Amino acid sequence: MKKLCILVCTAAVLLASQSFAEGFDYESRCENPSLRSKTVENKVVDCLGALASLHLKNVTVTRVEVVGYLDAESSNIGELFSVSSVILNNTTINKMTDIENTLTAIDSVFRDKLMVSNTLTFNNTKSVDIEVGYPINGPERKTHSIYLNNKSQINGNIVFISGFNNKVYISGNSLVNGKVINGTIIYK
Repeated sequence: MKKLCILVCTAAVLLASQSFAEGFDYESRCENPSLRSKTVENKVVDCLGALASLHLKNVTVTRVEVVGYLDAESSNIGELFSVSSVILNNTTINKMTDIENTLTAIDSVFRDKLMVSNTLTFNNTKSVDIEVGYPINGPERKTHSIYLNNKSQINGNIVFISGFNNKVYISGNSLVNGKVINGTIIYK
């Protein structure tokens, strides 16, 4: 019974992640995803998968695949795939990030492409190219918003893939060193 559950749970994470990782050569590397809320602290691990909430503190991990809520503090993550809300504090993401929900990042760095389907809020956070608002299998949201606060910096383009009346709100000496495509910049 346990082996069947592990197989089914691994397949669920894989399918959820594959549904929004189009265009990527995706293969799940996370074995035995957690079925319950999980906290990981002060560790170096290859891959973390969770079908419930995942809490990371001072963790270095090659890949994170999560279907539940994720919060990470003082961590270093290779790739990040999530189908729920994500909150990062003092965390670095080194490779591609794909979040099918909202993202809040504080004092964090994204070193590769960031894709998010909903609202994005940065506080003193740096990123390269961002894509926002790609729907998976549901109604398209009408408006998408990005909030860049407290010296946040985008060193690339912000592309709104879907929606209309999309907005990038900039405050606190934040800036975009690139283009905003299918959206408008509003200085606060």
